[in-house]
Amino acid sequence: WFNGTLGYRGFKGDLYEGGLRVPGIVVWPGRVRAGSSSAARVDFTDLHATLVEASGQPAPSEITGRSFLPVLRGRGRHAPQPYQVWYSPDRRQSAVLEGKWKAVWMRDTLALFDLSRDPGEQQDLAAKEPAISARLDSIRRAEDRRVQHPAKPRG
Repeated sequence: WFNGTLGYRGFKGDLYEGGLRVPGIVVWPGRVRAGSSSAARVDFTDLHATLVEASGQPAPSEITGRSFLPVLRGRGRHAPQPYQVWYSPDRRQSAVLEGKWKAVWMRDTLALFDLSRDPGEQQDLAAKEPAISARLDSIRRAEDRRVQHPAKPRG
């Protein structure tokens, strides 16, 4: 087996970094400089917002991502959401990333990691950082409610 996740925990389909850190490749002659790179952390909703902006169309109000088109064109930085939430219902997993903190729930068991010190997610800090664990859990629960009971469009 090759080291496909470069030492990060987990594999494709997991909500650990080994399943989430996936390189992206963009080829756009005349718009994206060949050979350029970025460490910007983006997710699928950001890709959606970026493609809409690149098309020149107005963004629909339901797009929650933030465009990283300035990063692609080498003219700016990506301003990610204050947090990111992932779900894998078939595996009974969920995760929340806020700044350097990441919480992962596996079958309702919480593990907390400081990605700035432990990018391989080896040291569970949930017991040592109960306030952070609780904050990330409240984000997850609020997102659950928002997704399950979205606000009705106005008009």
